[in-house]
Amino acid sequence: MSTETAYIFKSAERQEEADACMTRVYQVMEDDSVTKYYAKQHKRFEFSCGLYASGYKALQRDVMMITVPENKGCALVLRQPAQQWTVLGKIWHGGWKPLVTCVPLSYWRSLLSLGDKLEKHHKEFTQEHGAHLYVWVIVAEPQGLGLGGRLLRALTDLADSEGLWCYLEATTSRSRDLYARHGFEQRDEWVVDAKELILYPMARSPRKMPNT
Repeated sequence: MSTETAYIFKSAERQEEADACMTRVYQVMEDDSVTKYYAKQHKRFEFSCGLYASGYKALQRDVMMITVPENKGCALVLRQPAQQWTVLGKIWHGGWKPLVTCVPLSYWRSLLSLGDKLEKHHKEFTQEHGAHLYVWVIVAEPQGLGLGGRLLRALTDLADSEGLWCYLEATTSRSRDLYARHGFEQRDEWVVDAKELILYPMARSPRKMPNT
């Protein structure tokens, strides 16, 4: 499926493009707030690869990708069926083994607690809204070119055409503001470290229902 500025496809159907997108994710997410907070400085790329590669391996058949030309930006999206909420558990728990050497021992309790909170919140959201699109990750580099907006417009157009809610967790106030401009509303605020890491669960209701 394509829009004016983005392409939407299932990762299992276009493996070469999906692999290129994942390589981009590993590179960009090395500088994500979660990675920078939990991973040792010299282990950030390894942390990013371990977390996202493990999650992708477990969920590959379910991952839908949104890309913009020249692989400058992509989003990983999971179509969540009603009452199925184990995705976050697969993502987080599937990534622990490769991360053992990346995270200082003193940070593990916090990281595990965050994983449990994500899973609990996502379960509650699924019970509340049923089927929805879970935005696992969005990468848009370099910034300032409108790549994030193009990805989000493709995502929200898809969600609106199917009458689906969207759900995600913003990891910075800047990304939170971008999502808010595209109709996402903040549901909560999780303070891991008041100075270094705050997460913002956000959701967007469908703006129109599909034709029946």
